[in-house]
Amino acid sequence: MRKQSFIFVIVALSLIVLLPDTLAYDRYNSGCQNCHGAFTDGTSTKGSTFPSDNKHEMHRSSSSMNTECNLCHTSGDQRNPYIGSSSGTSNNVGLGCVGCHGRTEDGGNDGISNGYGAGLRQHHYNSGETSCTFCHTDANPTNYTPVGEDVTPPYYGTVDTLADMPCNADASANTNENWTVNGTEGTDNDGDGSYDMNDTDCSGPALTPAETTNLLVTAHDQSSRIVTIAYDNPWSCVDNNAFYSGLLSQVSSHTWSSNNCTVGNTGTYGMPYAEGSDSIFFVIVGYAGSLEGSYGRHTNGSGGERPQAGLCTQSQDLSNPCDLIP
Repeated sequence: MRKQSFIFVIVALSLIVLLPDTLAYDRYNSGCQNCHGAFTDGTSTKGSTFPSDNKHEMHRSSSSMNTECNLCHTSGDQRNPYIGSSSGTSNNVGLGCVGCHGRTEDGGNDGISNGYGAGLRQHHYNSGETSCTFCHTDANPTNYTPVGEDVTPPYYGTVDTLADMPCNADASANTNENWTVNGTEGTDNDGDGSYDMNDTDCSGPALTPAETTNLLVTAHDQSSRIVTIAYDNPWSCVDNNAFYSGLLSQVSSHTWSSNNCTVGNTGTYGMPYAEGSDSIFFVIVGYAGSLEGSYGRHTNGSGGERPQAGLCTQSQDLSNPCDLIP
């Protein structure tokens, strides 16, 4: 009797799962709190003291950074913001935390919000967090090269937040990009370990005019209703000036009643005023080519930049003013 042989072929099926390149925690409470504490407490790895001892209040309070909630949050996220996304506003696409704390990458996309996050990676790595897999699935964040410290993050200087000026030239509390109670240091935006004006990215040639200084009324002609104003203009990059004035009763709302966009660079200007006007406030703002400089800072305690009038055609850029030339 013929014996039959059976050959069993065992085929091993391998299930290959292509995992997404999860580059970092997707939300604050996914792991960031392990080092930085709850978003609603005062824990700080740098020893910073926050207003109300609360990081969340520092970001949202109208007396501090005054940031629009939807820059950081998605509806219903329970104060647990997403790192790389948010609802956004009519003025800003929602980028989440990296809209301020990330930086775009030069020449590539690191997978978080179209390139944001490279600076945050480098900051952690250069601060000694070299065990990358604690936060990331990819092991080498040094492959990501952020843009320089002087490049403004997407949210800075917009109507949705008072965070501004990555070089943090005015080293004061509660202004620019520093909103802590006890410090003057801003953010290491590009992650190289150098902060603010100590970063070589911030010490290049001046691009924009500083605020004009030493305004002085030198004459008053009552018959022609002209007040002559002298102003000191020591900044080499300023090549023209604009003049703005308004009623002192409307200074808090920055309501302008008179402006001249080209008063020249001679250091004096004859300001006309209407008969019966009450007290007047005025500023002279420097130009560098097509860029308008600073209107000075609020004296109401906030210390933030006065808003641009928008009455002249120049765009405003405060990232590298003349008075910061080494």
